[in-house]
Amino acid sequence: MRAGIDRGIRAWVAACGLFMLAACAPLPPKVAPPPPAAPVMFAGSVLWREHGALPPGAQVVVALVRQTEGGVRELAHVNEPARTSPAGFAIGIAAAALSAGESYALQARIEDVHGKVLWRLPQPVAVPATGTATPLALLLARVTPSPALTRPAVAAPAAVNAPPVVSALGMKPSGWNAFIYGEERARRLDTVIGDGQVRRSYAGVLRQRLRSGTVIFTANHGWVRLTVRPGGCRLGGEHYAWSAMLEVTGATFRGCASGLP
Repeated sequence: MRAGIDRGIRAWVAACGLFMLAACAPLPPKVAPPPPAAPVMFAGSVLWREHGALPPGAQVVVALVRQTEGGVRELAHVNEPARTSPAGFAIGIAAAALSAGESYALQARIEDVHGKVLWRLPQPVAVPATGTATPLALLLARVTPSPALTRPAVAAPAAVNAPPVVSALGMKPSGWNAFIYGEERARRLDTVIGDGQVRRSYAGVLRQRLRSGTVIFTANHGWVRLTVRPGGCRLGGEHYAWSAMLEVTGATFRGCASGLP
């Protein structure tokens, strides 16, 4: 009987020893969860020419949209009080919501407290799915109630009949044309973007020629620029002596040009 008691005591001591070892064993290190991915940012400024004070409660609205053949879908937007121009904006969105194979753009407008649009970006500004590396400048145009007031300015009769000094065209990111008419103070820039949907005419165009041979035409206080560079350029099987880049309120269009000596 004594031997049985001894065996029981030894078993109890062994069990307690195993329990103590387990209690004293180091715990596995905790693995911290990965930090959340930084959002993709689209930032810049919205500008408008202040023709009098905006009504109380007016808001600047900037939206990031996805452009598809079926239409436009808004992904994110921000609202800021419309006090003075320029007004800064920043839109952040998860990288998982964007795809490199899709087309994205920014839209901007100013609304009153009733949702009536007072100012609007003339056309969406294309942006990459990776976000904006440098701040964008979105120049708004005033919305007028009469359709007659929104038509492009009519050129002087003498310039209409004269051939353009420079003709530029391209298909990136959409179809576009640009024409320079006249010289010096009579110089004018006409642009057609999106298969004729957006037409603009700019007077008082400045011309600058660089040592490299590049010619820069600037209009609308620097917000519109046509840059023509010497060098071969091909478009639709045609060869041109100049390459061209049209910049309109933050959007960039690339193509070819002809006309310069």
